[in-house]
Amino acid sequence: MARKVSPALATKALALELPGVGSFPEEKRVYPMDTLAMQALGLAGTDNQGLAGLELQYDKQLSGRGGSESWYATRQAAT
Repeated sequence: MARKVSPALATKALALELPGVGSFPEEKRVYPMDTLAMQALGLAGTDNQGLAGLELQYDKQLSGRGGSESWYATRQAAT
């Protein structure tokens, strides 16, 4: 069993068609500037629960509520 694997790895594992092997999507908190201000922002654990810093203080607000969201991005030609 593995968690938070890449979509490519999940696809390869599912292609083996082994009994009992499946997958489901998981959420992930994203830090736009990677480790910048990490000491203040804090961090979230494997289950996206705030463990330290602002992540812990505002965990309820950052966790949101059940549901789904769809979005797409387009790449505009450089001018």
